[in-house]
Amino acid sequence: TVAKKILVRMGTYMPDFPPFKNWDVPIIVLWIYTFSMMGVTYFYQTPQDPMYTISVNVQILTMLALVFQGLFFVTYFIDKKGYPKFLRTIIIFLALANSIFVQMLVFIGAFDMVFDLRKIRKPKA
Repeated sequence: TVAKKILVRMGTYMPDFPPFKNWDVPIIVLWIYTFSMMGVTYFYQTPQDPMYTISVNVQILTMLALVFQGLFFVTYFIDKKGYPKFLRTIIIFLALANSIFVQMLVFIGAFDMVFDLRKIRKPKA
């Protein structure tokens, strides 16, 4: 907000960010995640191979994007159902405290990407 006020004062228009619940990760991230998982599985027997290292690193980065996608969906769901806002804070805390919740967010994010549960993607013409 400070940067926006400075830019407005300098005469530059800066649009607001959309609400967090409307953010979206590109679907290509899910494909990259899938191929990186296959690479990790294929090169698992030779961890000294650079392809194993590349696959693990790509998997971690794309998994992080899917965690954010899961958080986008959870935020959307909490707002749509009218649940209390502190529930979002609890979910984020659980995701940071326990890796099972992180994996659940990855699955929720992937599920949202495949089936477009929030209906925010434009249909291809």
